[in-house]
This record gives sequence, C-alpha cells and structure tokens, in this order.
Amino acid sequence: MRINGEAKNVTFRVQKAWNWNNFAFDFIPEKPLATSGEVIVDLRPVVDKVVKEIIADEYSDYTEGDIIWSSLAFGTYTGSNGNNFELGWILYDARVIQLTAPPTPEKKLEEKPTEASNIFTVLGFYYYFNYQRDLNKYMILKENLSSLNDNLTAIAQTLKELGEKEYSEASRISGGAVYTQAGNLRVFVHLRKAFLFMRAAKEVSEYSLKYHSLLKEYESLLLEAQYLNIEPELIEKAEELKTQAENEYMNAISYPKGDLKVVKYIKNAYWLIKEATEELEENVIFSTKFKEFWSIASTKGPGDIQFTWWDQWLEEPIQLSDGRTVWMQTNFWNIIGGQGEVFMRYIHRTDEFAFYVNLEKVETQWGGIAWATPEVIFAGRSPAVWWGGKPKVGGYGFFDLPLKASEINNYDSIWVKVDYNVTKRSDTLVRFGIGIWFENIEGWPAAEVYIPFFDDFGGLVLSDKENLGEVTTTMVINGRATQASFTLQRGWNPGNWWSFEFIPEDPVPSGEVYIDVKPLVAEIAKIIGKENTWVSMAVGSYSGSKGTGFQYGWIIHDVRVVKPEDVPSIG
Repeated sequence: MRINGEAKNVTFRVQKAWNWNNFAFDFIPEKPLATSGEVIVDLRPVVDKVVKEIIADEYSDYTEGDIIWSSLAFGTYTGSNGNNFELGWILYDARVIQLTAPPTPEKKLEEKPTEASNIFTVLGFYYYFNYQRDLNKYMILKENLSSLNDNLTAIAQTLKELGEKEYSEASRISGGAVYTQAGNLRVFVHLRKAFLFMRAAKEVSEYSLKYHSLLKEYESLLLEAQYLNIEPELIEKAEELKTQAENEYMNAISYPKGDLKVVKYIKNAYWLIKEATEELEENVIFSTKFKEFWSIASTKGPGDIQFTWWDQWLEEPIQLSDGRTVWMQTNFWNIIGGQGEVFMRYIHRTDEFAFYVNLEKVETQWGGIAWATPEVIFAGRSPAVWWGGKPKVGGYGFFDLPLKASEINNYDSIWVKVDYNVTKRSDTLVRFGIGIWFENIEGWPAAEVYIPFFDDFGGLVLSDKENLGEVTTTMVINGRATQASFTLQRGWNPGNWWSFEFIPEDPVPSGEVYIDVKPLVAEIAKIIGKENTWVSMAVGSYSGSKGTGFQYGWIIHDVRVVKPEDVPSIG
C-alpha cells in the first residue's frame, strides 16, 4: 500500500460471516491506516483471499468459474450506539489505476481550474485508461479473431488502426505526455476519438468470437432437439431467431470499414443467437429432465411397487428397509378421463419414490384447475371414515400419529426431512410439500393442512380464503439453517372441512429440507380446537393446469420424521 506517499506492507485480520444469502468479509487493519489523505492499495491479494475462502467454505458448492467480481465502491458503514449519529466525508478521487501510471503533477498554487476544465480532465483520464485497457483486450482477442476468416477481422483491425492514429495525434499535441494533458481540449478531442475507435475494435472482436462460439453450440443443440422430438413450433421459434441473427451479422460484415455503427449490428447478431441458443437449451434440458423422470418412474425392478393409472392405492403398506412403513397413492380425485400416461413407483433398492404424469384432454368431475394429489403418507393414516380397517404407518417410536391435538405441545419440536427433485411443464401448476390431516372425535375430516415448499397456485384454490397472519419456524435448506416465515391462509372446503395453507416466503423448488412442523401444527390445533386429532403426515403434490393437460414429475429421495439431534446445523 501507499499511504500519503509512503509505501507500507499492511496486515489485515480477515473476518467471514454468512449474511442471509451471501458471504460477508471484513479486512480489519492492525491499526487505522489514515483518517484522511491519499491511499493506494493493491486489491489483488484481498480478492484472491475472498475467492479462496468462498470455495473452501464447508457449505459452499461454488467453483472459481461461478464467482464474478461485479462491483467496486468507496464509502462508509455507519451507525451509533445510541439513536443518532453524525459524520461527513469528501471523496476527492477514487479510481482503478495501473501500477505504471505516472503520478499526477502537482498544481501550481496560482492555478484555479474551472468546472469545465475539471470535467474535461476527468473524462480525459477515463478515455486514456480505457483506451489502454481496450487496446490490451483487443490484442488478446486478435489471436483468435483470425480463425473467423471473414470481413470482421479486417474491420476490427481498421478500427484499431484508426484508434492508434487518433492517439498518436493526441500524443503529438501533448508532447508525449497524454496522461498529464488529458484535460487539454485539443488533446481531449483526439483522445476521445481514440477511445471510441479502440472500444469499437475490441467489441467487434469480442462479439464476433462470442457469436461464432454460440453458433456452434446452437447447431449442436438443434441436432439434440430434433433427436429428442421437441415440439416443432419450439424449434421453429429458435430457427427464426437464428435467421434474424444471421441477417444482422451480414449487415455487420458488409458495413464500410471504420464506421462505428458496425458495433450495433454485431451486438444485435450476438444477442439474437444467444436468445435462440437459450431457447433450444431450455427445451433440450426440459425434455431431457422429463425423459429422466419418466424413465425412473416407468421402470419396474425387483421388489418395486408401481401404479400406472391416475387413481390407484394400496391395500397393504410398503415396508421400508429400516423397518418403517409408508402408504402411497396417485389420488387423481378430480379426473374422470384423459389421454396420456401416469407412473408412480416405489423403488425397493433405494427406498425412493418417483412420480410422472403427462395427460392431455383431461376431463374432470368438478371442474377447476386442481385435479390431483399424488402422495406418500409417511406417518399415521387418513381420517378414520375414509381409511376403513387399514393400518397406520410410521414406526418411529419417538413420534407417531395419530396424536391428540392437545398433546402437540408435549413436544419441543417435530422435525421432518424431505429430500426431493421436481420438474414441470411451464403451464402446469404444482404445489409440492407436506400434507397433514386432522379428524374430529367422530373420525370425519376436520382440517387439511398444506406446508408447501413452493406453490404455483399462489395459495388455496378457494373463493373465500382469508389470511390469518404469519407463523415462523426453523428450517435447514440444503445445509443452511434459517428462520422461515409462512403466511397462514384459511378457507372452508366444499367437502365440509377447513383447508389451511402455510404459504412460504422463500420457495424451494428442489433440494434437501429439514423443517420443524411443530409451531405450524400447534397453530392449527389452537384454531380448530384441541379436541381434534392429528392423524396423518404425507409428502407429495397438489397439481393441475391452466388448460386441459398437465405434465410434471418428482423424485422423493428420502422422507421421514427425524430426531432433533439428527438435524444438521442445529443438532
């Protein structure tokens, strides 16, 4: 570092913390550097340390390629031990400089620069530094640009030469001291032109290379899309964008050498081929993921249990490898007809569950956009009047259902783990998460409760729903503990029971989630009355569509009630 002209080696104590959704770092000097004056610091060791610590963090899955340095600022972080504070500062200069840059000459005491000359000086410095930067970038890009073998190579070279010519003129006028004379009006004019030409040379080179790279990627994705039999209208849309990109590229290479407007056309070409590539990539990934989910759900191995129709259930529970039992059912309660396929599978080898549906021309018995609730019941049973003589499931010992609502507060916490992946078509509505039933003393359903991890419906599909406020609980999402807020919504269901939903503030479309459901079910018990009984807990989806068909799938890698000491980050 240089502090008021004196070179110093400074040691910083580094602090790291997790700030809700990002890392926060503080580099604390051994003693204050300076309360005022001029400080020049090499940030490279600081940035290297930050990147290294992010990658090394035990909860981080970032690689160096994932991390982008996006901004650099100067300022203060302020506050007070009381309820007021007062401070002030003046920033005379803040910039990124080259280590070899000559020092700014001291002004003579009699010099009193005008506001206009200050503006020219500041802009002149900007043009000077960016001309040098863009020249360096162009020289790096030039090595690859020759492989394109079209007019843009020559166009970029011409723009670079025009920039050098203008810079040479600025240097001649300033007597070789362009940096120190950047505010001189005549030097400034040529310096600005030099900057504009060099920037254009750099951008033409940069966007040409990006365009050709994406063009190759596009062609590869197009072949893959055709192989996967992606819908023709989706491929047609991508092809239209590609044609527009090619037209803009032809405009660029046909423009007169030295005309700065060429930059606009090459940028347009790049952004259009980028959009076309992303359009194909999105649909290829989408189709590939669906094929993966379909393949898993539609395959049946030794010991597996599989449903192939939209309303099926079991007569005996599934015995898992660790001794627990579960039920599973497709439960397409609102569908009486349609075309397509449904698969639901228990995978004996891994104790996983997979579900996939692709139905069109759906016919419903009650209308609406909500049609199906495929689920895995991992504790308890459905309300008694529906359940008949079937046994309850679970077998945890430390927690089992049914449980009297009055006994919920005997537990300090009730932790549930769900490890899952979901994929869906854009027009398909999915609410995925935990489903709970309460029954009254006669065994009739008293309340259904949803604790979704995400909800495309935006809440209960009921006309008279009302918000009852917020409820907070602890969650561990992909290894990170957080206090999660839910908006509690209530509505009277046409089936003659209350429907409740805890709408999450921050959705989790896929991942590993641990959630303490105790504060949530305790709130429900308080509302509906402690004479009722909490009878079941399931994980699955509530789904439908804005049209007459829907397509989605999920894989449940693990679902269970867990002891508090087995919850990561809190146990």
